[in-house]
Amino acid sequence: MRKNVVKNSFFEPVPGGESIVIKAVDGTRGFSNETTLFSYIDSDFENWGLNEKGQATKEKIVDVRQLKKDAMFSQMFGDPKSVCLSSEHQAIEFIESHRDLLCLNGLTFIPFRSLSSGKGNFFVACVIVYSDDELRVDVRPFGNSDVWGAGFWGAGYRRRVVVPRLA
Repeated sequence: MRKNVVKNSFFEPVPGGESIVIKAVDGTRGFSNETTLFSYIDSDFENWGLNEKGQATKEKIVDVRQLKKDAMFSQMFGDPKSVCLSSEHQAIEFIESHRDLLCLNGLTFIPFRSLSSGKGNFFVACVIVYSDDELRVDVRPFGNSDVWGAGFWGAGYRRRVVVPRLA
């Protein structure tokens, strides 16, 4: 039986968000080049050298959860080595294939690993789907100290997270 990597009080299940399969990818796609998928792409993908070719990856099983309490990424996810997808390409594949599980008019956090040296290895793609089906993507370092969910954009807006499962 597979168990979710992230078991904590910050999340609750999303209907239909259990055991989602991200198909194998060749690692050739990065966020900065996805101008047909996104109407806006944060320039920090390029500033942090993240538009890179990644490794080919096998199929990955993930869960989609909702944030129910305000938290920083480190509180939400714990150890980035356990919760990050292996590449930008895996995150893009999830977004394309499972768009219906992204949070409408809110954020979906997708932690991913970068192979770029000297710039930090773990980041979080912050995907926004607007009601007109427009997609936008921002990026934050995994170690970002912002508290997500504070104030107007509180946990009541039910931000979502995509987290891998342990084998």
